[in-house]
Amino acid sequence: MIGAQQNAPYNCLIHRNAIAQGVRGLEGEFDALYNAHAAMVYWTAYGVAHSHDAAADLTQTTFLKAYEHWETLAKLAAPQARAWLYKTCRNLAFNRKRRERRLSFPGELPESRYEAAPPSTDEAYEEKELALRLRREVLALPEIYRAPVILHYFAQLSCEEAARALLVPGGTYRARLFRARALLEKALESEAMES
Repeated sequence: MIGAQQNAPYNCLIHRNAIAQGVRGLEGEFDALYNAHAAMVYWTAYGVAHSHDAAADLTQTTFLKAYEHWETLAKLAAPQARAWLYKTCRNLAFNRKRRERRLSFPGELPESRYEAAPPSTDEAYEEKELALRLRREVLALPEIYRAPVILHYFAQLSCEEAARALLVPGGTYRARLFRARALLEKALESEAMES
């Protein structure tokens, strides 16, 4: 479900490279940046890529870019660094998606963690079906509404943090989140009526 906290499969080994290259003071600062923003970066990547493996790769690549641009990033205030990571991650994800589109075969199905495992009970089956429907509807939202949902419910950011990451005023962010909830509710209701 959207509100449930999930453990995202992200790892960052970049600080080992920093130590190997003799950059001594960077490890603690980089770890702090990573710990503060890894979930947001992961769920931003997932919102574009729709794949846990791709999101983990994009998270790694985003923090590699952060390491490469550390001199610039270290001078930014926390909200600006968060926005830099968000924009970098989105750009990387969209570039990857464009590359995959050129190389993909028609008819491929998107990844879903629920499609492989058969449900053990009726309740588990209904919960998985609802989660699949909800996932499908979130991914179908226009980008302007999808990003607020992903940042708030998946990345567990507060409204203020998510608004800063999207570089919009708090009222605009809350309006978009409210509209996204209304769109999701309407889509789920209409789908339930069709069933």
